[in-house]
Amino acid sequence: MSDPRCTDGRAAGAGQNASHAPPSFVRLTVNVERETMRTLQRLAEANRVSLTDGIGRAVTMWEFLTDQVAQGNRIALIHPGGTIQTLDMR
Repeated sequence: MSDPRCTDGRAAGAGQNASHAPPSFVRLTVNVERETMRTLQRLAEANRVSLTDGIGRAVTMWEFLTDQVAQGNRIALIHPGGTIQTLDMR
């Protein structure tokens, strides 16, 4: 049977029911441009999420879009008037 581990090496759910184990986190320190930080803060506030959740959403979206392009799909926006704009994700 597998032995999932938390980031600190403890077995997941040690001392408690493993199905109710808290999510495992890793502290990450990054340098971003001021404008990037302002954008992250604005988006997090507008969507009523924490910066941590906002960054997680951004990474999830980036992964999804990258996977779709890797599968040969194209990413497009359909504007209200019906105009289609294809995005270059390279």
